[in-house]
Amino acid sequence: MNTNVTDEVVTEVPAEGLPETSENTENKEIETDWRSTLPEDLRNNATLSKYSSVESLAKGYLNASSMLGKDKLIKPNSEDEWKAFYDEMGRPEDPAGYEFEDVKAENGFEVDKEMVDKFRSVAHETGLSLNQAQKLFDWYTSTNVEQFDQYVANEEASLAESEATMRKEWGKAYDQKMEQALRAVRQFGGDPLVDELNATGLGNNPHLIKAFAMAGEKIMGDQQLEGGDSNIMTPEQIKEEIAAIQNDPSFYDAENLERPAMVRKMQILMEELHGTDPVGGYTVG
Repeated sequence: MNTNVTDEVVTEVPAEGLPETSENTENKEIETDWRSTLPEDLRNNATLSKYSSVESLAKGYLNASSMLGKDKLIKPNSEDEWKAFYDEMGRPEDPAGYEFEDVKAENGFEVDKEMVDKFRSVAHETGLSLNQAQKLFDWYTSTNVEQFDQYVANEEASLAESEATMRKEWGKAYDQKMEQALRAVRQFGGDPLVDELNATGLGNNPHLIKAFAMAGEKIMGDQQLEGGDSNIMTPEQIKEEIAAIQNDPSFYDAENLERPAMVRKMQILMEELHGTDPVGGYTVG
């Protein structure tokens, strides 16, 4: 008995030859063609072209529905539309409609009323609401108050420092020298110069004070300024007088008739310079 064996040949098809059937490809085709099921007039509508799938269309619809009944802002495109927009947002009818709260500050600070009126005009032109304008006004005035307070503090510190410097240099002659300087300023510059020195703070400058005091002393010569008192020496001038006496041989000559007067003068000068306490145990006699 003959048995015929038939060999079966199986031919494998390469995988790359098969069409793509992946899930991603199918979803992509669905997303791309979802409008193909719509009537032609809807399919070609430009509004639907921005939706890539039925899901995105549904989300857009829900978002649009949630906005129904709400006020919407539309960007103005003309001057009249901008004016209407500003009015709708709370701008008053005219600049006078901005009523700002009074600024309460110490140290004599005052708000410039002309500046406030200009600010009202600019605020109205810019389209600021009442609340916006008030916020800006509060910030501006508070900043100015802080700067003014700092200016006052600096001026007071400068005055104190100047006075301490002058008192140390002039000693008991301080009041006389200051009066001398002030009278010289008034005599040669008048009240306008006094006002200018006070306004600029230069009146606290020690160098300028000494210059006017010296001018009052040198220019008038031996004559006192009108209303001036008798001369009071500064510590430096007292030291010069003491040195002059100490360098005079007559001060050390017991037989010299002028010596007693020189001794008394030395004693007075030493007391003026150092007070009544003995200086280093030294006595004049």
